[in-house]
Amino acid sequence: MKKLFSLVIPVFMFYSYAYAQNMGFRTTDIGGEYQKYNRGSIYNLHVAFNAKLNHSFQLRLGYNHLSVYNAVRKSVNDPTYDVHQTEWGKGWGGGLGYRYYFKPFPHKFFIGARADLWVMWLEIDFGPIGPAVYTTKHTVILQPALEAGYTFVINDMVYFTPYVSAGFQTDFYKASMTQYGNGFVPTAGISAGIRF
Repeated sequence: MKKLFSLVIPVFMFYSYAYAQNMGFRTTDIGGEYQKYNRGSIYNLHVAFNAKLNHSFQLRLGYNHLSVYNAVRKSVNDPTYDVHQTEWGKGWGGGLGYRYYFKPFPHKFFIGARADLWVMWLEIDFGPIGPAVYTTKHTVILQPALEAGYTFVINDMVYFTPYVSAGFQTDFYKASMTQYGNGFVPTAGISAGIRF
């Protein structure tokens, strides 16, 4: 009996220590997100899969609305001449993201990385040179970014996350005449929803 007891005690202790190291729990966040940047606004629906410790993976589907953007580019025929144009448009897209929380559970401070892909329908007005509005429907924009923020959790059910991000847009449609879709883009965002 002593041998059985001396065998059960170490097994029980090993099991309890192993279980104690497995702290945390998996959760899923479902909610909405709003991002503002100097050229427009982005509205997202998102799902976040939170792992047991520190990690969160996100999937987003959204709508990008480009408000009026005044751009300047060099003339194709005369590189010394600047062409002023106004651009506006909209488009659908989505993205993937990863966040690392400094706390074991998915709340409080985090840093992360994300990559969004947008298919934009843009219109360009070349302004004073005459009624020359050009529409392009093939602008595909990749926007990887780094982000940092803070997640508030209320009653383990509702979350609220303000954050900032900074990324770089790349337009894959090389024949595009637009200036939008190229360059550094800082954004500020907020998301909220339900945690399951």
